[in-house]
Amino acid sequence: MFKKILYPTAFEKFYQDVLGCITNLKRVGAEEIVLLHVIYALEHPHIADRFALKLPDNLRNLLGSKMEEASRIIENAGIRPTIRIELGVPYRES
Repeated sequence: MFKKILYPTAFEKFYQDVLGCITNLKRVGAEEIVLLHVIYALEHPHIADRFALKLPDNLRNLLGSKMEEASRIIENAGIRPTIRIELGVPYRES
């Protein structure tokens, strides 16, 4: 039914629980989950040119850790994870 699923997340309190529910869609044919986190550009005006390379180290490490954790949940369910970190306005980027 769904082969590719987009899961936009801001790593809220229950994101792992929601992700666990989404991985149940493997039973109906899900093959890939795209993890998307959008860094809200207006909250980080010091990050310019839409390049994630200019992220402060602490933000880059935190996002990397959260994405890695979410990827493991997806892989353990037998689904292929894809990671996307974008800079912009969240509702426009998804």
